[in-house]
Amino acid sequence: MSFQDTHIEAGTLVFTLPLSKSGTRQQKPKRCAGQPIYFGLTLNYESGPILWPWKGFLCSGVPLDAVCLLDGMTEVTVRADAVWNYDDNERRRITNFNKEYVKENACRAIKKWSREGSHPQPTIDAEDSALHIAQLKLGASCVRPEAERMAKVADEVENKPPGRSPVFP
Repeated sequence: MSFQDTHIEAGTLVFTLPLSKSGTRQQKPKRCAGQPIYFGLTLNYESGPILWPWKGFLCSGVPLDAVCLLDGMTEVTVRADAVWNYDDNERRRITNFNKEYVKENACRAIKKWSREGSHPQPTIDAEDSALHIAQLKLGASCVRPEAERMAKVADEVENKPPGRSPVFP
């Protein structure tokens, strides 16, 4: 998916970001105060986490303290809007892919059938059947399990007595 499919405009830069390259004297205009900031999500279905990056127009990361949210947006509503935007675009993408996939398989089967002649019981080869319809994977279905997992992590951290780290004794 493209940047627009996974991100929404969510705020503006509060201050001009540090120079992106050493040896330069002037910041890029898109990294100056007042420029739009975008918020989105990235899903990793294999490992489960959801990344919530704040990015400038040039797709570079932006620290949260550099962002002023648009009027009416909160850290909760901006996440909900980003998930809705992602899911809406994902539905459209998967629907279009599956339509084309089914259409191509049907055309291939019809061409074979017409070459072989019309039989009352035509044989459709497995390769011409739409057996691999793409599954819809929405951000909304990942948010709650991730939130529940993180709540358990917070409980575990709070219930662990202070002391030595199990990683670095």
